[in-house]
Amino acid sequence: MTPTQIEDQFRLQYNAVNDTYFTQAMVFNWIYFAEYELATKALCVQATHTTTTVASQTAYTYPTNTIAIKRVEYQGVPLKKVSFRENDAVTLTNPTTVVTGRPLYYSQWGGEIRLQPTPVSANTLSYYTYKEPSVVTANTTLEVPQKFHPHIVNYCLEQAYAKDQNLQMASYYGAKWQANVQEVMDWQAKEKRTDGFAVVQSEDQLESTVLGAV
Repeated sequence: MTPTQIEDQFRLQYNAVNDTYFTQAMVFNWIYFAEYELATKALCVQATHTTTTVASQTAYTYPTNTIAIKRVEYQGVPLKKVSFRENDAVTLTNPTTVVTGRPLYYSQWGGEIRLQPTPVSANTLSYYTYKEPSVVTANTTLEVPQKFHPHIVNYCLEQAYAKDQNLQMASYYGAKWQANVQEVMDWQAKEKRTDGFAVVQSEDQLESTVLGAV
């Protein structure tokens, strides 16, 4: 659905066709906020970005509007995400140590990834990310998967009834929207399981790491 189609459906259900009280800009903001909630809670907006490494540069800033990073590749080869403890195994616990070579690992902190070893030349670095949606306009292609576009109407209805101080109807559509959010979260969890990323371990529980014994 396009933003305009969602707006039209909202107006039909709210009996607000041709009504100027709810402006198009207001409805488009609601659509954006709905997408934003789905993107941050369910990680359902995905993107791929590429940049070029710089010789002797270890740290690289996340792509704009990144929520989380799923995968990093160097010259098309996936890098292994490591903990700070594992990263210390490369630098021998001295953060000023620079080990150069072909990157094999990366760690994350403060909106940056740090490659280990530090690259010695310019090559392609690719990010697979979960990201925030773009601001919504009439020409925007919504970034939440299309199957979930009808859910956004419930968010708009909740906001409209709340603005009109009809708290009973706002609560009704708010409950429907939260059920929609949970549905998207469940769908995304299932997608992760099929990709083999469902198991999360604490580094404190690991007896060994990809770089050797702890």
